[in-house]
Amino acid sequence: MTGETDLQKLLASMTPHLLPDVHVFATLAPGAAMPDGLDPVMSFREQEGLTLIAKEDQARAAGIDGIFRCRM
Repeated sequence: MTGETDLQKLLASMTPHLLPDVHVFATLAPGAAMPDGLDPVMSFREQEGLTLIAKEDQARAAGIDGIFRCRM
């Protein structure tokens, strides 16, 4: 089974819903523990450390500076 590849069909069938929370990208230094209360939507390990996508308010509460404010 293959997925749809026609961009026009894909765009026409989308029903996006903008969620209310603001998310940020943030990086924890290599070996740093995940702060309490931080529940990232996504995390991925890079050479610089662990990069997270988390709710902005959670990142702030954990003392983490986030960049690239965005919404889902």
